[in-house]
Amino acid sequence: MTPYIYRFPGRIWQVIPDPVRPGVAVEYRENRRVGWAWLPAHMPLAPVWIEHPEPWYAGLEGVWDGMVLLHGYEAPDWPVRQGVWAYEGSSGQLAWHRPTLRLSQASEGGFCLQDETGTRHWTDRAGTPVAPLTALPLAETMPITYPTPCPADRLPAAAMRISLSGGTAYQSGDWVALLHETPEHQAMPLLVHLSQEMTWPLTATPGGLPDPPFIVYAGILWAQTGSDTLLALPYT
Repeated sequence: MTPYIYRFPGRIWQVIPDPVRPGVAVEYRENRRVGWAWLPAHMPLAPVWIEHPEPWYAGLEGVWDGMVLLHGYEAPDWPVRQGVWAYEGSSGQLAWHRPTLRLSQASEGGFCLQDETGTRHWTDRAGTPVAPLTALPLAETMPITYPTPCPADRLPAAAMRISLSGGTAYQSGDWVALLHETPEHQAMPLLVHLSQEMTWPLTATPGGLPDPPFIVYAGILWAQTGSDTLLALPYT
């Protein structure tokens, strides 16, 4: 198992797994700007960045079969969702936009949208209206799981050979984040997998572990390091 490390500016706000195609959609926030990306799983490819015209009043609604879905709001001071943008995750290009509808459900052949009266409107992947389809639930945002301190005797031999700086390692499932001291006596965060007894650097620049040091869910890890966020997907 080898993780592929992605770097995002600012903080990761949401991570939603694709229930159909291997991959995740990510929403990150930096100052007064929101950004989105599609990360294909099981292969170390660069993130596909979503270039959306609205830099703040929009959010990640869901992901389905490689399509990243964003929502807007009725007004900047009124947090009621309105409007749907559908982007192809493989290219980051806009496939279709419905400014007055809300996303309701997905299906194998398209999406179900609703207007303010509750009337359903079905569209295929390309945005063409179609007859009603069998609806399936969209994937939900991953819940945050906080790590716990990891006793030193739980660390694998590969990690025990590293001199610890700060004295604390944090564990969530099989993942452990810890600090090690470089030959230049600088503290560097490392990611350790207990069952593999292997380690990977979390960042190329010196720095301490964030608070919380990292979050893990379903094998996906992300950690705050200074002004950036790192997200690690494990690959076999």
